[in-house]
Amino acid sequence: MFVIREFFIALWQRILEIIYAPWGTKEMLFILVPLIVVLFVIELYFGRYKYEKLGWNTAVGNSLALLFVSMNLLDYLYSNGLFFTEHPKMILAFVVCIESLFLLFVNFFHIFPREAAFGISSPLILNYIGAASIIMVYSNIPFDYLTLIAFIVLFAFLVALLWFIQSLEAPALPKIKVGKETLPIPEEIASD
Repeated sequence: MFVIREFFIALWQRILEIIYAPWGTKEMLFILVPLIVVLFVIELYFGRYKYEKLGWNTAVGNSLALLFVSMNLLDYLYSNGLFFTEHPKMILAFVVCIESLFLLFVNFFHIFPREAAFGISSPLILNYIGAASIIMVYSNIPFDYLTLIAFIVLFAFLVALLWFIQSLEAPALPKIKVGKETLPIPEEIASD
């Protein structure tokens, strides 16, 4: 019982460390804030416009956004003398870069089935990976199992928070162009 309690205390402390990390580095905030804003705005958008789906062009754009994040991480590491090292931060930055290039290739050429490609290229997943990578590279949070669990818990909390916010949103009805007017499609027809 004592070990479990100590684990949860350490996990809570690591979660707080992750949450507070951006406030210690101005450079981290300037790349992290736009990424988090995009994450929330896109999730709220798809919560309101439930009839709209992610397209191949958006999947390509999401993988490009992750590529931009990885380039920022590599630049930061180069500027701090860690570029050609086996430091965990360098390995993470290269993994994110390779992941973004792989997803860009897969999405650009439509290699995976639509559902699989859109699932792994969703803005929530890729922006979260980008944000987590930024926090890990710019901060001094240790690379260990506790950090991994903390990021998983934070992701689960984020998903639950977004689900709750989306449940409060009034969904928009799809619209159809009739002559010169754009009219909402009645709900009973839109749901078919």
